[in-house]
Amino acid sequence: MRRIARIIAGVSIVVATSAVVLPLTIDLDKVQRRSAERLSRLLGSPVTFTEPLRLHLLPIPILTTGRVLIGDPEAPAAQVGGITSRLAVAPLLAGLVEPAELTLERPAFRLPGGQAQIDTITLVRQTFSPLVTGEARWGAHVATFAGSVAGDDGTGAANLSLRLPSAGGALDFAGRISPLATARGLTGRLTVVAADLAPLGGPPNMPLNFEANLAAGGGEISLSDVKGRIGTTRIEGGLAAAHGDPVVIDVTAKVADLDLDLWAAPAPTPAIAEPVADKPAADPLPASPGAPAAPSLLGPATESAPMPRLALPTGIFANLAIAIDGLRWKGQSLAQARFEATLEQGAVLVREASVARADGSRLAVEGALTTPDGAPHFAGLVKFAADKRTATARLSATWPDIAFDDIVVHAGDRLIRGRLALRAGQPTAMQGKADIGGIGPISASGLVSPAVNGVDIQSLRLSWRGLDLTGRLAASFAGPRPRIDADLATDFLDIDQLTAPRKSGALSPGTPLVPPTLSRPPAIVPAAARSPAPPRSSPWSTDPIDLSALQAADGQVSLSARTLAIQGLRLDGAKARLSVDNGTALLESLTGQLWNGTFAASGRLAGATQPNLTGQWSLNGANAGAIGLGVGDVKVTDGRVDAQARFSTWGRTTQDMAGRLAGDGRMTVTDGIVSGVDLPAIHRRLADIGSLGNIGALLKSGLAGGKTRFSSLAGTMQAKDGVAVTRDLKLTAEGGSAAVDSSVDLPRWTTDTAVSLRIGEGAAPPLVVRLEGPIDNPRKLIDANAIQRYLVEKGLGRALRKGGEESGEKPSGKRILQELFKGLGGR
Repeated sequence: MRRIARIIAGVSIVVATSAVVLPLTIDLDKVQRRSAERLSRLLGSPVTFTEPLRLHLLPIPILTTGRVLIGDPEAPAAQVGGITSRLAVAPLLAGLVEPAELTLERPAFRLPGGQAQIDTITLVRQTFSPLVTGEARWGAHVATFAGSVAGDDGTGAANLSLRLPSAGGALDFAGRISPLATARGLTGRLTVVAADLAPLGGPPNMPLNFEANLAAGGGEISLSDVKGRIGTTRIEGGLAAAHGDPVVIDVTAKVADLDLDLWAAPAPTPAIAEPVADKPAADPLPASPGAPAAPSLLGPATESAPMPRLALPTGIFANLAIAIDGLRWKGQSLAQARFEATLEQGAVLVREASVARADGSRLAVEGALTTPDGAPHFAGLVKFAADKRTATARLSATWPDIAFDDIVVHAGDRLIRGRLALRAGQPTAMQGKADIGGIGPISASGLVSPAVNGVDIQSLRLSWRGLDLTGRLAASFAGPRPRIDADLATDFLDIDQLTAPRKSGALSPGTPLVPPTLSRPPAIVPAAARSPAPPRSSPWSTDPIDLSALQAADGQVSLSARTLAIQGLRLDGAKARLSVDNGTALLESLTGQLWNGTFAASGRLAGATQPNLTGQWSLNGANAGAIGLGVGDVKVTDGRVDAQARFSTWGRTTQDMAGRLAGDGRMTVTDGIVSGVDLPAIHRRLADIGSLGNIGALLKSGLAGGKTRFSSLAGTMQAKDGVAVTRDLKLTAEGGSAAVDSSVDLPRWTTDTAVSLRIGEGAAPPLVVRLEGPIDNPRKLIDANAIQRYLVEKGLGRALRKGGEESGEKPSGKRILQELFKGLGGR
């Protein structure tokens, strides 16, 4: 028994001694060199251990080391902060190092925008099995995986299965593996699925399904026959990359039904967690040096627009081609998008970056992106094309300044040239100038901020034809047409100046812009569709009314002006609200002080095939003297005016609209004064026929700057088919009264008006003044026959003969009456 105990003790001592002594005989430097060589051969890239291996036997045998670099040690493509390996005991007793469990601490990978880091990766080799299991942790995520390689040397049939429970994700690979330094080191089919990308920072309820053929080896890697789906977005394409000098990368992709709005604000879940507090972080990968910013177009850059530092790699040749069919962005549905670019020698050549809408409009950019001294700079050309509209501009951008020079826009026959400068920031400064055919030079500046589906421009200043507007403007591009809402103010707004004729902006054949062979023939209008030619003095035109601008955008504009002038009228304290919706303009309100009274108007203009116009206006408490009512030298110089009217018309030309005008109105003038005639004085003279005296005395008393007070001047107006008629306009005054019977034919631009002036309240017939002919220059005729007969019957003849004898002139009743009432403007 004692002998058995001594044998057991001896064996135990030998085993224990072997367990301590034999591992100490292992050449760790040799193990490290072989490990580096094997990993370098397997990965196809140099592997460098920055610290020696350290072996710890108690309490369990483990092997540790520090940082391990993969790739160029000066600029590694990946690195591991540290490695801890639990060794298998049995092989260790035989002097062999075989890891049973391997932990990689803080592995980091270089990406174009920086580096991505994972907390830990743990690998466990199953006993008596080629299966390796493990897990990777980053942040709140844990990924488990299992893989196997058939050959003992790490080559042969290979399988890998990875699961990410937090996202319902899975990655599966089935293929073959051999040393990656060979031409086909790794080949197989790769499949990736995820039930929801939200836990990874993507949009909610966004599943992923992706598969591709994977091949790697000989310093090359490729994904071919790529097919995938992210939500409703379908992706096909391929990727190929080759290590060398330079590194060559080629990416092609076809994408269908991509909604970028779903990706605009993903959940703020970090993809890479911060390093654990009690573990030192791996040293950052080397970064490229920076440089000062390029000179700015608009002055010194503000702190709100920090300049990004960017250095494009010079050791990479990359080609990227992406085609998207069915793109949605900022609420806009785009039919197609294309992006083709090449990175070479530290510069990106953008061959095409374009978007196209279903209506055929297309926006494209081409040019080159460089990073001199770390400051991004883009120079190229912008092109836009749509139905009857094209635009081009030179684009130059050096952060934070963006300039569009040599802007040329062809909108139908209209030519627009200009320049626009932007300064990126919060908000973005904007300044631009343009010369618009038919409109003239215009300039604008403001502070632009992004808004939902559009922009918001504050501190806006707009100058055009002497008009200076200030205020705010918001533009949205979410609907079928842009929407513009503005709140503007100005000191003085002269509508006549803004609407004065300017050069049409049409391109004349034979000029450098349009060769003679491209001249367009004149439009042919059928005779039945032509409007009758208006009179020469008429303000109407037979040219078609062009309301196409109402289709360009929707929106609402509020405008306030200290003074608004139009056709000689001045509206003080003017406030207007105008809206446009689907080709229809609505003047919701226009208010202000006119002739010391309160003016208000509203209207509607629909730009259909047959434009139609409706409106109404009112004037209350105006001063009649400021209006200038009257005939000839007889004027209404005082009184309160209250008037209102409503109207409607339609037609393709202003001549058509004048001929189809319909409406009604009324006017009342109270407690007024008529200057230029003294009806009470004339009435008193004519009442006493015997003491009338000479005609000069009568003229002096009645017309020499006399005045007549009246209690009311009131009447109504009706319009139909372009003819405005008033039958009841009456004046009630001291010493007499007057009545107006008028018909105004707008399309023919003529008037037929009779003013009947009655002296006193007796039975004397009225004196009739007729206005006939063109509205702006009618013939003025006096019909005095009836009153002449009446006065003769009353004994005026004897008085006239007496007055004629005193003056030495042969009296004539008709002549005397005409002189008597010449202040009425007759002849």
